[in-house]
Amino acid sequence: MSTIISFDYSIKYLLKDKGDYEIVAGFISAILKDAGYSSVKIKALLENGSNKENDSLKSSVADVIVEDEEGHKYIVEIDKSYTNLFNA
Repeated sequence: MSTIISFDYSIKYLLKDKGDYEIVAGFISAILKDAGYSSVKIKALLENGSNKENDSLKSSVADVIVEDEEGHKYIVEIDKSYTNLFNA
């Protein structure tokens, strides 16, 4: 079985450097555009429950404050969950 790099690791890695925020903001914007919202930019990264030692106690991967093109601000929580629907 091959090693899989999880999405939560990827997001955490990208959020370590503000230069990579644009990548995460683009991903969030793509999802929000499907729901009729405008593009967003990341304004801040919030402390969250992801610093807990036990994986089962972690509440989310990241919480970010984003601002859309009209100046509205939102808190976006990025969670991780597991599914067997995509296993080969």
